[in-house]
Amino acid sequence: MKYQERISLKDCERDMEMEPFPMYQELKQGCDPELIRDCRAAYCGMVETLDGYVGQLYERFRSMEGESPHLFCYTSDHGEQMGRRQIFGKQTLYEEALRVPLYWAGDQIPAGKTYHQAVSLLDVSRTILEAAGGDPLEYPLHHGTPLAMTKEEEPRWVRAQQVIRHDGHYVMAELAVRGNVKLWSVDGETRVYELPEEEVDLLQSIEKEKKNRAERLLEEAERAGCFIPEEERKRLLFMEQLQEKNHGRLARWGMVKCPKEPATVRMQAGSLKGPWRKKSAGEGEIER
Repeated sequence: MKYQERISLKDCERDMEMEPFPMYQELKQGCDPELIRDCRAAYCGMVETLDGYVGQLYERFRSMEGESPHLFCYTSDHGEQMGRRQIFGKQTLYEEALRVPLYWAGDQIPAGKTYHQAVSLLDVSRTILEAAGGDPLEYPLHHGTPLAMTKEEEPRWVRAQQVIRHDGHYVMAELAVRGNVKLWSVDGETRVYELPEEEVDLLQSIEKEKKNRAERLLEEAERAGCFIPEEERKRLLFMEQLQEKNHGRLARWGMVKCPKEPATVRMQAGSLKGPWRKKSAGEGEIER
């Protein structure tokens, strides 16, 4: 009840009536505003509980590190649509599924500072390497940008891509975010939105100033190489199709051969040592 009272059914109904991109139509689920409200209330309660656990973990981390230089980071891999556009889960590039928490604490990080620019999870490993004194040139697989923890940087473009199967073929969605603006390129169609909402395409605005600004941003993003060239996009879509065929062959082979699950390991009784495991009378083999 704590969060149910704070969530408006009217807002849930409005979110439910929003239409997704055609490529996401197949993800829509039948739902009603009450279901969305209940799911959001439960989700908020879960997040509150998790935040408490993260705080406890950080305090324990600090007590172990003492005065030693340290860096603590907490993040996650995806968000949750929570019924907006009648979609639940993480399968989209909308803000609800794309935005994740990213908290830093430790040496040279001012308490309470909020970094307002868009960042990527790819930036996390580069930031840790830089803080540890590593040379990023020695780690070519880390493609992100180190985050400045003590000053606000100029806005930069952050990119993301997704390949999804729709209407019998694969479609690629690309986006580029800078500041409070988000650009979409989906199957040849482009849109420009102001965040945090993704409702009104500025390219279709009747206000000339907004439309001109959107067109300028789109040109800047294209010059900055935010979108994959057509030939490369075709190659990636072909590789996705090829991978699907290979997975299909493997699945058919598995149904015929019925191989043993490789992750299942049979261990001898009494082979597990430790205070968490006590052998019981008549114990046989343990399957893990």
